[in-house]
Amino acid sequence: TLLFLKENGYYRTGTIRENRISKDIPFPNKKVASKMERGSTFSALDKNNGIQYVRWVANAVITMASTGYGVNPKNSVKRFSRQEKKLVQVPRPLVVSTYNNNMGGTDLMDENINRYRISIRGKKWWWCIYTWLIDVTVQNAWILYKTSHKKDKMSQLELRRIIVTNYLLKYQDLPKTKGRPTVVNSDKRYDGTQHYVVNVPDGKRRRCSYENCNGKGRTMCNKCDKGLCISCFVPFHT
Repeated sequence: TLLFLKENGYYRTGTIRENRISKDIPFPNKKVASKMERGSTFSALDKNNGIQYVRWVANAVITMASTGYGVNPKNSVKRFSRQEKKLVQVPRPLVVSTYNNNMGGTDLMDENINRYRISIRGKKWWWCIYTWLIDVTVQNAWILYKTSHKKDKMSQLELRRIIVTNYLLKYQDLPKTKGRPTVVNSDKRYDGTQHYVVNVPDGKRRRCSYENCNGKGRTMCNKCDKGLCISCFVPFHT
């Protein structure tokens, strides 16, 4: 991809996987590099195609490939030092700072997804695609929420917890108990949409689900699927 874009007049910079790097590139492996001092930088230029490879040690070991940028001029970035228990300046190569400053939507999406990726594994080939689609949908919903609710600084983790909690409440398998019917989930009960009084399908009398009523009747809410007297319908949903 890098070569194709370069041949068509486009310069590209991005991260690269370990198995995509030529064995001729004299980089220390990630395990060795991770033990080195933060800010350590290694670079190599492939003279055959003009691709610059840079490995940088920060909180993690980052490897990048670029057809437009290299190591110099370096700048610095603040990182927290556990040993010194304070923020310290860490040298950063040009290719990394340029990439961070121009990171696109796809890169940000990957970064957001990787923070809370669904870790449940499946044996079917399509499972990873299915979970990825869920992660993308949640990430997009979070971005849209932040755009429309700029004062509400909800984190992606908080949004995921809200979604999971709602689905658990909606589809939980509660044990059947005798006596008064269980009240419907609050989110459905008070959402104010598409609640209508209908007759009980089997024609039998149902106990009214409104807390302040002990009566029985042949009417119910179509959405909540709970027996309700006509006079109790409005107060039950408000």
